[in-house]
Amino acid sequence: MSANEELLLKDEVYRIVGAAMEVLNQLGHGLHEKPYENALVVEFGLRGIPFVQQPRFDIVYKGVNVGEYVPDLIAFSAVVVDTKVIDAITDHERIDAALAARAIAVARGYRFEVIVGEEVTTRGGHLLGLFLEEPVKPFR
Repeated sequence: MSANEELLLKDEVYRIVGAAMEVLNQLGHGLHEKPYENALVVEFGLRGIPFVQQPRFDIVYKGVNVGEYVPDLIAFSAVVVDTKVIDAITDHERIDAALAARAIAVARGYRFEVIVGEEVTTRGGHLLGLFLEEPVKPFR
């Protein structure tokens, strides 16, 4: 980022991420999304972060209502906060970023586990390899 660029809503996002990290550190990993959302509601209240939970927005296409969008939370009337739980974030046939993320999580004492994985090319398609310590040689 250059000196002339500025992050939008930097202070607000910093407060939201701080609240989310507190929730994760307190609850740990392994739950469904709803408990994390509800815990964020509690944490936002404790931190004085203004929010609305589950607001509903019509989706209109060429004047016709085609659906509805319901985000988990909107904080500061500007930032959509959608809680997500995931099994893995992988990079196709690369694990260096996951190894680095695991080292950072351990060094900082985070209360979640980084499981190193990569998407591996096989004769039958792609396979997700988890709990890896080194890259798997792809089939070519």
